[in-house]
Amino acid sequence: MAAGVELFTSQGYGATSLADLASVAGVSKSAVAFHIGSKADLAAEMSGGLLADLEEIVDHPASVEWPGEARVVFGQYFDRLIEDLRLAVWLDGDVTVPVEVRSRLHSTIGRLAGLLADDDDDPAANVRALAAVGGLWRPVRMLSRPELAEHRDELIDAALVSFAPLEA
Repeated sequence: MAAGVELFTSQGYGATSLADLASVAGVSKSAVAFHIGSKADLAAEMSGGLLADLEEIVDHPASVEWPGEARVVFGQYFDRLIEDLRLAVWLDGDVTVPVEVRSRLHSTIGRLAGLLADDDDDPAANVRALAAVGGLWRPVRMLSRPELAEHRDELIDAALVSFAPLEA
């Protein structure tokens, strides 16, 4: 598992072979295949905890009240990304991550935006909600863990500004 995290996050899923994983783990290639199955199985196992936690966060409330509950849910989601920052950055940024794994991540992103928009019939609200979620993800991909922690509240507030109700 540690070899997978190290190699997938540093050189990418697509550029990592079972032989690379075996070498870093100090075991034979057949041992890797026996214990983890395939690279896709390893990627799913590595990311399973983070994705399950994100799913729990976005599945818990049926909808969120603006702005207080939205800020709480966004904060929980953001905090969980920071907790597994290296893995989160890899999942979001490596286009070679297996489709099943990326689909789970993209589903949490869509569901978080859906909680905020709470009205599938309002395209403008849906677009603003996706912009708000993107406002969480960009800093996660660009800033260090200390910067994210130091500016947590500012980053959440800035992301949610994207969704602030439009003035008539």
